[in-house]
This record gives sequence, structure tokens and C-alpha cells, in this order.
Amino acid sequence: MERNKQTAKTLIGVAVGVFVLFALFSPASAAAVADFQFEQGNPDSHEYLRVIFMGSLEGATASNDSQWVWNFGDGTTGVGKNVIHTYSEESIPTDLYDPIIFMVRLDVTPDGGGKPCSKSYKVAITEPSLAAQFALSATQGPPPLEVTFTDTTFGRHAVDSLYFGYPGSDTTVSSLPATHVYEREGTYPVTFRVSRGEEHAKATKQVIVRKDAIYIGETSNTTEETDVTVTEVPDTTENPEVTETETSEITPTGQGGDNPAGEAAGDILFSTAGSFKLPDTGNISAVGTVKSKKDQYFAFFEDIIRFLKNILGIRGN
Repeated sequence: MERNKQTAKTLIGVAVGVFVLFALFSPASAAAVADFQFEQGNPDSHEYLRVIFMGSLEGATASNDSQWVWNFGDGTTGVGKNVIHTYSEESIPTDLYDPIIFMVRLDVTPDGGGKPCSKSYKVAITEPSLAAQFALSATQGPPPLEVTFTDTTFGRHAVDSLYFGYPGSDTTVSSLPATHVYEREGTYPVTFRVSRGEEHAKATKQVIVRKDAIYIGETSNTTEETDVTVTEVPDTTENPEVTETETSEITPTGQGGDNPAGEAAGDILFSTAGSFKLPDTGNISAVGTVKSKKDQYFAFFEDIIRFLKNILGIRGN
């Protein structure tokens, strides 16, 4: 009888050891992995600096917004699984040859005090297509006609020149706003040129000066002739439903910092507009599967221990 008890203890010890091994190496014990995607606003509108960030977590859950912390790479932070952030004009590079890239980091603290994890990407922002635009205070009138020209070109650019429409030593300027007085009658093709790095664009409008002309002012950006470089951008077909979050100022740190989950600091993430949906049911079902497998392991080893006890006549739980 004593020998049987000793054998039972040995078998139970083996079963417990196997159970521990299964528990340690099962998917339920794997470290949580954070990741994120983003969708940029229309690159050819004033929405191009407005970005939707969408977080994800595999191997665990994070139920509260405060467990999802974003560093947007421009000195501001936000919280929430899915957030909207608008970068300021002041935060983008002033060198027109430099791309607009921000090092964005997501830190997630799982439920139940799990080990925090993070993910960082260099997020590339697509700029608007370069198109020269300018406004005139007047397009027609009797001489002397004073006209003020204003640069209304969208996005980063440099003003190359504004030609007032007739030859002369002072009929071209390189900065706007600028004011010019037309003393003589005529039709003047005013040409405005801008550039961004290797891209160049121009626009032309007419100023008509005649003694019998009725004064006509203008506030529109419409051009009579344009010559621009256009970059093809994907259409946005779906827009995730998220709420915009407030951001708070932080002291800028190094590019990315520590990343326990394995930061892909060299990766550049580009927006693929219209490809994301916010309902994260895939991750929810995956976590549920992991939990059910863990429950199966417990039940399996409980059955083994109960079976051994019945064979050896050991009573009790």
C-alpha cells in the first residue's frame, strides 16, 4: 500500500510538471504584441496633416483608453486605442528637400498588470501636389491701376518669381505679397512660379488696364493657365469612425526610445487610404481562443490526476 502511495505521488508530480511546461509555453503565456496602422487625410486638401492612428494588441487585452499612450513625434501625446492627431505647420521640416516623417510610438499596458509593450514606426506624410496659386486685388480697371498680389499656394513651397506681365528692370519680384501700379493701358499676363525641391509649378492670370474699363476686384484663386507637377494619390474609400482626442505637450526625447516588444525603428510606415476598419473583432476572438485553450489544459490535467487517484484508491481532492 505504501508503495502504491509513493507511485501515485510520483505520477502526480510528473503530471504537475508537464502541466507547468504546457502553461509556460502555451500561447496564453506569450508576451503581448502591440502594433498600429494609420490613415492620412486627403493629401490634396487642408486635411493632409490630420491623421487617424489605429492601435492593435495581440496576446492580451487593454480595455481602457488610458492603457493606450501615443507619442506622435512632434512633442505631443494622446491616449486611446484609436485617435486622431493633426500635425501643425510649424512641426514639419522647413527644408523643402526633406520628407515629412515623424517617429510615432504606441505604448500599451495590458489588463491585469501584464508586461507593457510598445511599437514605433517612422510615419511618412504625403504632401499635397504642388500647384501654384495666387490672388489679385484687382484684375481690371483704368490706369493707374494698383494691384496687390498674394501667394495662396497650398503646402510647403518656395516662391521663385512673380512677373508683372511686361519687360523691365523692376517687373519681377521673388516674394509675396507684392504691390504693383500699372500706369499704361494694356493686357498683362502675370506669371507666378513656385517650387518644392525638384518640383516646379506656375500659374498665369491677366490684368487688363483700359481707360474705359470698369474696376473689377478678385479674391478667387482660379487661374487662367496652370503648369503643375501632379503626384497621383490613392482615393479614400472608407473612413474609420473615431473620436478626436486632445493632445498634451511633452519634452521631446530621442528618436523612438526603448521598445520592449522589438521596435522597428528603421521602418517607414506609409498610409494606405481606405484599407482600415476600426472594429477589432479579430483580436478579440484571438484572445478568447487563447483563454479557452488554457482552460482546456487545466481540465485535461485535472482529469489525469483524478484518474490516477481513482486507480490507486486515494481519497480527497
